[in-house]
Amino acid sequence: MKIQTAIINEGTPEIHRYAVKILKLGGTDDQYIKTYPFIHDYRNSSIVNKLDHDRASIGPRLYIGLGFTAYEYNNYLQVSSTYKLFPLDKGCEIIFCFEDGTKLNFEFRYDKQNRGIFNENKLPINDTDLAFFAENKLSYWQIKNPEMSIKMFGGFNSIEGNKQYSSQKSGQRLFMQMANDVLDKKSMLINRKHSL
Repeated sequence: MKIQTAIINEGTPEIHRYAVKILKLGGTDDQYIKTYPFIHDYRNSSIVNKLDHDRASIGPRLYIGLGFTAYEYNNYLQVSSTYKLFPLDKGCEIIFCFEDGTKLNFEFRYDKQNRGIFNENKLPINDTDLAFFAENKLSYWQIKNPEMSIKMFGGFNSIEGNKQYSSQKSGQRLFMQMANDVLDKKSMLINRKHSL
């Protein structure tokens, strides 16, 4: 599984603002891993018909994307959504459930950014959370839209046309590797900054 991460300057030549970013993932130019709802899961039975409306208007490109960005003192979990029902508005929640039974709950504190066919929002996470993502297998996520009182469950599904991973296990490994690579490059960024 190939992941290309890099330390890039988001600032100017005069004022440096270095960030660790994922540039390519699993043979694609994506900066995030694509995850999908569990369509045949009973927990999604009340939302499946509503999701069909999104599928009819957007097509087969529906997903929840997950990625990481790190700065010297801050980390972010970036979440993207092509679902109109889950626009990642401020106040929406996402819960990550791991194989060991641990749950990490996050609430979006910022306004979403519209990026054309998808919305994006970011969640500040600490180094401990980032390390937890790197060391533990994610079983599934649950995303909640409190304004509409709806929720959806999903994770790593092998979907036709998904070039990033071929099974739940390979999706889990790729996601863990993403977090690990960002942590490693962040250490390099900090060490480089302190050696100047």
